[in-house]
Amino acid sequence: MSDTPNDLTTRAAIDLWLQGPAKWNQWVKDHPLDVVYFTRVDFRQYQAQWLSNNAPKDFQHCPIKNGNIWPRFPFGHYHFPVLVEFTQAQFGDEASFFSATFDGGAIFRKAVFTGKADFYNAKFIGEADFGLARWDAEVKFSGTQFDRLASFGGAKFAAEARFNQARFIGGANFEGATFMGPVTTFSLATFDPSPVDNATAEMLEANFNGVRFHGDVRFERATFNHGDVTFHWAEFEKGADFQRGTFGGSANFLHVTFGGRAVFSYATFTKENKYRFIDCDFQGQALFSALTVDEAVDALSFEGSAFARGLVLSAAKPPLRLTACVLDLRRTASPYPLTFEDLEIAYRDWPKWTLWWQRQSMWWW
Repeated sequence: MSDTPNDLTTRAAIDLWLQGPAKWNQWVKDHPLDVVYFTRVDFRQYQAQWLSNNAPKDFQHCPIKNGNIWPRFPFGHYHFPVLVEFTQAQFGDEASFFSATFDGGAIFRKAVFTGKADFYNAKFIGEADFGLARWDAEVKFSGTQFDRLASFGGAKFAAEARFNQARFIGGANFEGATFMGPVTTFSLATFDPSPVDNATAEMLEANFNGVRFHGDVRFERATFNHGDVTFHWAEFEKGADFQRGTFGGSANFLHVTFGGRAVFSYATFTKENKYRFIDCDFQGQALFSALTVDEAVDALSFEGSAFARGLVLSAAKPPLRLTACVLDLRRTASPYPLTFEDLEIAYRDWPKWTLWWQRQSMWWW
């Protein structure tokens, strides 16, 4: 079924895929491979044939659609033991990778999903590259696990995108991605770089630089365990909800626009890290209420930020002790009061321990 012993070329891969997940999984188990190629395949033209081949015998994991059993199309429960290439592939309605397993990496660069797409509970053991991919309808990565770097750089999400309970172990890169749907959710997602990758720790971060969110964004209860998270020049056109999030590394929000309410209430800032909200434009309320801040946190900065509706900063368990932390409020501006509740700040002679703010007032007009 292949031109070479170790590659499954496009035509051979299509022929085998059309036979369904059971035959596919058995064949790839019995035959050693290096690469599987689906490059530039338009799967829409094979949809009817796949359903004809598999509908009568593949009901085990089928959803119900319009009262009828509807087989998951096209890659639910498929196992890919080696690198698989979907570069510039096109997918139509109900493109499902439900519980699919990718052992050797997956490349979806410039792939186009014209209908709904579902990666629920899929597992990427190798790197996952969705750079410049496009989703025209809803996409779900709920419960998806990425053991190595997951890259969505420059990707476009035209509708709702869900990453609920997704786990990013090897770093996540969303630089330059655009989310145009009414809601984007990363609720309960975990960004947890693996200790075995410490040699490349500088890459193991959550990178949302230059990302544009046109709708509401939800990161509530998201966990950023070890790597840094960066949102440089990101734009939230509506609400941004990081409520009850846990930040185990540094968090950098530089030149970020928050068009709606920005909620970091009940968030946890841990360890000897820096949390910077520098030159940000908070056009709605900025709520940092009921925070839990480790006494080892090195910096909490709002330098140069504008608060159109004010700022609220308070502790989950008063007082909020900033004994080793620089609270930087230089060049901040707001027509509303900046509210600080139950803060306990230790002043030191050395500038590191100085509270930076304008002397004349607690707020500026």
